[in-house]
Amino acid sequence: MTGIKFGFFATIGRSFEYSFKLAGTIFTVFRQLFTGALGIRSLGGTVSTITITASAIKTGGLWSLLNIAAFIGVNLAVFNLIPFPALDGSRVVFTLIEWIRGKPVNRRIEAVVHTIGFVIIIFFALFADLQQCF
Repeated sequence: MTGIKFGFFATIGRSFEYSFKLAGTIFTVFRQLFTGALGIRSLGGTVSTITITASAIKTGGLWSLLNIAAFIGVNLAVFNLIPFPALDGSRVVFTLIEWIRGKPVNRRIEAVVHTIGFVIIIFFALFADLQQCF
């Protein structure tokens, strides 16, 4: 495989451009999931991710591994910003609530909300992998 050599700063700039392009793809997939253009069978969890990554490495080598690693990193960043309990996006929501109210949210209530959100996320990841089996 031949490549094009760029300077350090050009490479950094292009990496941001590529990351934003990946984020746009992820937002498009989210939109398609919520509108029904993509079905639930399009989702996968950890097992699906590992299976697809291994397959891509076998066919595309290091280049595929690097592309998938970039996609996973950007995907985690975008997903983590969703305002769902247990994710950083919900922490932003709690901070806004505290700012509006002028006093902190009860930490026990917040902990319960995040625990429930975490359980839902784990259940959904397991469901996404299990539905691939059937």
